[in-house]
Amino acid sequence: MRHGPSSSHTIGVQNACKAFLSDYPDIDEYNVILYVSLAKTVKVHYADKAIITSFKDIKGTVKFDCSHHGLPHPNTLDIIGFSDGEQQ
Repeated sequence: MRHGPSSSHTIGVQNACKAFLSDYPDIDEYNVILYVSLAKTVKVHYADKAIITSFKDIKGTVKFDCSHHGLPHPNTLDIIGFSDGEQQ
Protein backbone atom coordinates (compact mmCIF):
# COMPACT_ATOMS: atom_id res chain seq x y z
CA MET A 1 0.00 0.00 0.00
CA ARG A 2 1.20 3.47 -0.81
CA HIS A 3 1.52 5.80 2.15
CA GLY A 4 0.57 9.43 1.84
CA PRO A 5 2.64 12.46 2.76
CA SER A 6 1.56 12.28 6.41
CA SER A 7 2.21 9.10 8.36
CA SER A 8 -0.37 10.05 11.00
CA HIS A 9 -3.03 9.98 8.28
CA THR A 10 -2.02 6.58 6.87
CA ILE A 11 0.17 4.57 9.21
CA GLY A 12 -1.58 5.97 12.29
CA VAL A 13 -4.99 5.04 10.87
CA GLN A 14 -3.70 1.63 9.83
CA ASN A 15 -2.29 1.00 13.32
CA ALA A 16 -5.60 2.02 14.92
CA CYS A 17 -7.48 -0.44 12.70
CA LYS A 18 -5.03 -3.24 13.46
CA ALA A 19 -5.30 -2.57 17.20
CA PHE A 20 -9.08 -2.65 16.92
CA LEU A 21 -8.93 -5.99 15.11
CA SER A 22 -6.62 -7.33 17.80
CA ASP A 23 -9.22 -6.40 20.44
CA TYR A 24 -12.20 -7.59 18.35
CA PRO A 25 -10.96 -10.40 16.06
CA ASP A 26 -14.43 -11.84 15.42
CA ILE A 27 -16.07 -8.85 13.75
CA ASP A 28 -17.70 -9.42 10.38
CA GLU A 29 -18.47 -5.78 9.58
CA TYR A 30 -17.06 -2.36 10.45
CA ASN A 31 -17.91 1.33 10.24
CA VAL A 32 -15.13 3.89 10.47
CA ILE A 33 -15.82 7.60 10.87
CA LEU A 34 -12.97 9.98 10.08
CA TYR A 35 -13.27 13.42 11.62
CA VAL A 36 -12.06 16.88 10.59
CA SER A 37 -8.38 16.62 9.51
CA LEU A 38 -8.59 12.96 8.50
CA ALA A 39 -11.89 13.54 6.71
CA LYS A 40 -10.65 16.60 4.82
CA THR A 41 -7.44 14.96 3.57
CA VAL A 42 -8.53 11.35 3.16
CA LYS A 43 -7.90 11.00 -0.59
CA VAL A 44 -4.54 12.79 -0.55
CA HIS A 45 -3.21 10.85 2.42
CA TYR A 46 -4.77 7.47 1.54
CA ALA A 47 -6.44 6.97 4.94
CA ASP A 48 -9.36 5.22 3.23
CA LYS A 49 -7.01 2.74 1.59
CA ALA A 50 -5.27 2.14 4.92
CA ILE A 51 -8.62 1.26 6.47
CA ILE A 52 -9.72 -1.04 3.67
CA THR A 53 -6.33 -2.77 3.60
CA SER A 54 -6.31 -3.24 7.37
CA PHE A 55 -9.74 -4.86 7.46
CA LYS A 56 -8.95 -7.04 4.41
CA ASP A 57 -12.01 -9.14 3.50
CA ILE A 58 -14.34 -7.71 6.15
CA LYS A 59 -17.12 -5.60 4.68
CA GLY A 60 -17.50 -2.09 5.92
CA THR A 61 -18.00 1.59 5.36
CA VAL A 62 -15.85 4.66 5.78
CA LYS A 63 -17.63 7.93 6.54
CA PHE A 64 -16.29 11.48 6.65
CA ASP A 65 -17.38 14.10 9.18
CA CYS A 66 -15.83 17.55 8.83
CA SER A 67 -18.29 19.26 11.18
CA HIS A 68 -17.03 18.20 14.61
CA HIS A 69 -14.88 20.66 16.54
CA GLY A 70 -13.25 20.45 19.96
CA LEU A 71 -12.15 16.86 19.47
CA PRO A 72 -9.31 15.53 21.63
CA HIS A 73 -6.96 15.31 18.62
CA PRO A 74 -7.08 16.64 15.03
CA ASN A 75 -6.70 13.08 13.72
CA THR A 76 -9.69 11.58 15.51
CA LEU A 77 -11.57 8.56 14.21
CA ASP A 78 -14.20 6.16 15.51
CA ILE A 79 -14.11 2.48 14.68
CA ILE A 80 -17.29 0.49 15.26
CA GLY A 81 -17.31 -3.26 14.79
CA PHE A 82 -20.20 -5.67 14.42
CA SER A 83 -20.51 -9.42 14.79
CA ASP A 84 -23.72 -11.04 13.58
CA GLY A 85 -25.31 -7.58 13.45
CA GLU A 86 -24.50 -6.76 17.07
CA GLN A 87 -22.19 -3.87 17.88
CA GLN A 88 -19.08 -5.03 19.74
